[in-house]
Amino acid sequence: MNKIKIIALVLLLQTAFASVGQEEDVPSIYKYWVELNSKEVDKYSVDKPKAFLTQRAIDRRSKQNIAILEQDFPVNEEFIKKINSDFNAAVLSRSRWFNALIIETYDDEVIKDIKELAFVKSIKLLGKWDDDDGDEEEEDAEKDSAYYANLDAAVENYDEPRRKSYVKYTSISDLKSGIYGDAQTQIKIMNGIKLHDMGYKGEGMVIAILDAGFLNVNTMPQFDSLRKNGQILGTKDLVEFDDDVYKDDNHGMNVLSCMGANIPGVIVGTAPKASYWLIRTEDNGTEFPVEEANWVVGAEYADSVGADVINSSLGYTAFEDDFLRKTAVLDGKTSIATLGADIAASKGIVICTSAGNSGESKEWKYIGTPADAFNVLSVGGINKSKDRSTFSSYGPTADGRIKPTVSAVATSSIVAEGDGAGTSNGTSFASPILCGMVACLWQANPTKTYSEIMDAIIKSGSHYSKPDNSFGHGVPDFYYANLLLGGMSNLDMTQDHLISPVISNFTNWIDIRFYSASNQEIDVLIEYEPREGTKKKKVHNSQHVLTKGQFLNFNPGKKLKAKKSEGKYFLTITTADGTKFVRDLEK
Repeated sequence: MNKIKIIALVLLLQTAFASVGQEEDVPSIYKYWVELNSKEVDKYSVDKPKAFLTQRAIDRRSKQNIAILEQDFPVNEEFIKKINSDFNAAVLSRSRWFNALIIETYDDEVIKDIKELAFVKSIKLLGKWDDDDGDEEEEDAEKDSAYYANLDAAVENYDEPRRKSYVKYTSISDLKSGIYGDAQTQIKIMNGIKLHDMGYKGEGMVIAILDAGFLNVNTMPQFDSLRKNGQILGTKDLVEFDDDVYKDDNHGMNVLSCMGANIPGVIVGTAPKASYWLIRTEDNGTEFPVEEANWVVGAEYADSVGADVINSSLGYTAFEDDFLRKTAVLDGKTSIATLGADIAASKGIVICTSAGNSGESKEWKYIGTPADAFNVLSVGGINKSKDRSTFSSYGPTADGRIKPTVSAVATSSIVAEGDGAGTSNGTSFASPILCGMVACLWQANPTKTYSEIMDAIIKSGSHYSKPDNSFGHGVPDFYYANLLLGGMSNLDMTQDHLISPVISNFTNWIDIRFYSASNQEIDVLIEYEPREGTKKKKVHNSQHVLTKGQFLNFNPGKKLKAKKSEGKYFLTITTADGTKFVRDLEK
C-alpha cells in the first residue's frame, strides 16, 4: 500500500472507527473522478509553455502547427491542497486536459461535502473495493515470481561469448533475414525490413507504453542495449505510485520486446533504436473505470515529456460491480479513455492501441475502448499467413465506423521470454509490432504530421480498396507508406511503375501497388497457368481510373487458389498507351 493510502487510512481510522474498536472491520476504498470548473489562467500563459510542458513537447506541437491551449494548463494547485487538507481523501492524480482529479477515500460520505465545493463541477465513481485486495495482489506477485524463478540465474549465466558473436553484426544488411531470429516474419509481413535496411530503426523517436507493468526489464538481456544506450528515458507508476514498474506485471515487458528487444539472431523488435517511457496505468488484478482514468493521466504524461507515439495494449469492455460496457458507449465520444486518446492525437501524437481479443466470445465479440476513438490506429490481429486471428475483436463502432483500423501479427507473436524469445497470442502484441514501425516511418519522414503518417499507413494497407470490420484496412506495407510520404527518390516520377506485385512466401494474398505518371485507365489481369505452355485461366480482371501522380493500392479481395508445384500465376497491368507490365508471381 502506498504512503497516500496509509495516511488516508490512519486519519479515517482515528476518526470514524476509534469509538467502535472493531479491528476486524475492513473498510472499502472508493475512487472518484472529480471535474473542476476553472483553472489558474492568470498563473499560466500559452505564450510561456515551458512553465508546464517540456521543450520536446513544445517542439512536437510547433513542427505540426498545433496550438498550445488553456487545456494544456495544469490543474489549480489550491484546489488540490483544499481536498487533501480538509477532507478524509487523497488526490492521487490530476488531468490537465479534463481539468479533473482522481481522488481516493475510505469515507464515501465525504463526497457529499466535496460536491458542495464551489470549484467542483461534477463527481463520478471510478470504483469501489475492499481494502483486502492486497492479499490477492500478493498472490499474483507470487505466481509471477514462480514463473520467473529461474530468470535471474538465466541472466547471470547468459552465454557471453555467444552474445558477443551476435553483436559483431553492426547493421541489418549484414545478416538480413537471420538477424531478427523468429521475429523476422512479423516484421517482414509489413515490409518493415526494407525501412530498417534504409537505416530507419526508430532512432530519435520517443515511444510511450501504457501498460500493466514491465517485469524485469531492468535485468533481462533482451533489453540490455536499451539500458546501455539510455533508451529507457524513465518510468511512471500511476497505480501504486512507487515508480518501480519492474516488479509488476510481465505484460508490458512482452509489449516492449516487440519493439525494443535487441539480441541479433534471437529477437529484434520493430524499433530497436527508439527511446521509451514505461508508464503503468493498469492494475491487472481488478477491472474498474479508474483504469480508463489512469489511461488519460498516462497519455497526458506521455505528451508532457514529448512522446511521439503511444502504444496502448489495453482495452475495456466490461467492469466489475455493474460497470457494464455496452455497444452504444463505443461511439468514440463517451469513454474517458477514448476521449483522452483523441485529445492526445490532437497534440500531434500517433496512438496505436490493440483492438481486443473478444472475437470468439458469445457475449461480446467487438472492440473495446479506447480502440473506438476517431484518430487512433486500432490494431487487429492476423496470423503469419495473413488470415484473421480468430480471437481478434470485430468492429464496427456503435456509430458505424470501420474497426480495427489496420492489422498486424497477433497469433504466435514473438516476444521476449526468459533470456531469449517465445510466442504469445493477442492483439496486445499486434499493436506494438506495428507501433515500432510507425516510429521508423516517422523517423524517415520527420516533417510530416501525425495525421499524414496515419493516412499513409492506412492507404498502404492490404485491404485499403475493400476495408471491413475483420481486418480494417489490412496489413500495412511500410515501404509503400514511405513512398506515399515522398520517400521515392529511386523512382522516376515521369514513368509508370509496378512496385510490389508479388505473392510472398507467407501468404497467398497479392497486393498490387502501381504508380501512374498520367491521367489514365489501367487494366489489371491475374491469370493462372497450371502447367508451362498450357492455356492460362483468368483469376481476376478489373479496371481502375487513375490521376497523374496517384499510387494505386489494390487487393483483389480474395485468396488465390493454392497452385500445383508446376503451376504459375501471372499479373498483367495494361496502361492507356498499351504498355504492359507482366510479372510471374512466384512464391
